[in-house]
Amino acid sequence: RPVPYALGLRPGAVIDGANFVTDRAGTSAAPVPGLNVSTTYAWNPGILVNTTAADSSGVWIETKGSSSPAIFAKSEQATGIISESIQKAGVKGTSTYMDGVTGGSQNLYGVSGYSTNSYGIYGKGKSGGYFSTNAAGTGSSKNPGINVATSYAYNPGIQINTISADSPGANI
Repeated sequence: RPVPYALGLRPGAVIDGANFVTDRAGTSAAPVPGLNVSTTYAWNPGILVNTTAADSSGVWIETKGSSSPAIFAKSEQATGIISESIQKAGVKGTSTYMDGVTGGSQNLYGVSGYSTNSYGIYGKGKSGGYFSTNAAGTGSSKNPGINVATSYAYNPGIQINTISADSPGANI
């Protein structure tokens, strides 16, 4: 006769309402997860969540401790987080006191955008967009605040449109 707790371990078992709680403190070098999932074969996600009802998040994460990100993703050889949406934004970030979305890189772009039919990166704010360099240039190696390159005919490097009075196209 099977032990009751072992019934949840059989393939295809349905667990309805489970709580996982850690029993000791972890550290940044040795975290103690409440749930640890591991896979060793290709195309086997560690966790698969499928919701079909309206207003049902696939995963809801809430943290309250300082320096406690809701999601921390790390990958040694692939993209940290991939997000895809058919009808809405792939990634949406909002914040009351900090950046809504931020990105950084040691060797490539901090933020990169691509669109087949619209803007690769679009920004709208009280002051529009802001770009700044983080290192001094030299006589032989300039570091402009904005680099513009076009590869096709009839594509101006920069186009400035203003529609209000007293709004010059460029203020240098």
